[in-house]
Amino acid sequence: MSPSFDDPYFHSIRRWVLPSGPREGRDPVGVTRAYIAIRSRVFAASPADLGLTPTERLPRVWAVLVDLPSERVTLVCVADGTTSLYAAGGGVIIGDGTVVALTDAAARLLDTAERVLGGLPVGTSIGLPARGSAAFTVFTYDGMLRVEVAESEALGPAVGAVGDLYAATRAVVTELRLANETGR
Repeated sequence: MSPSFDDPYFHSIRRWVLPSGPREGRDPVGVTRAYIAIRSRVFAASPADLGLTPTERLPRVWAVLVDLPSERVTLVCVADGTTSLYAAGGGVIIGDGTVVALTDAAARLLDTAERVLGGLPVGTSIGLPARGSAAFTVFTYDGMLRVEVAESEALGPAVGAVGDLYAATRAVVTELRLANETGR
């Protein structure tokens, strides 16, 4: 059975990233201005801004951003070891590179992106994907690659690059959740 964005694994994300308390600063569809601002900063960043240069392991990729609008979260993994999960409702979880299992999972996502670059189209859109879809954005030293797919396509049995990126994303989110729950 294929997992779905509605399965308990992703459903649990809502519990630990959505903030409690007042709901000020939200737009009509429930996305905070802070979320849009943080997400926009990722798209505006350059590897030079972050002090990143190509390495033997990652000669082309310097970051991966994954939008999961069904869960209203965006995952960002950067080649410097930082990993962040931003919730549309305002919650943020930041991994600073000190949790080994999380760092390893994020490195596998970056490595996967490096490996599947040929299967991704050049991207220009930075908007949130449609509900029920996921978007995988790979930032390279030469530009951005992006694919938006229906969740059924991301979760299908033979999806190539998207399936590989989705599986690696799921591993990172699992490690972020475990680190948050255990206080690692």
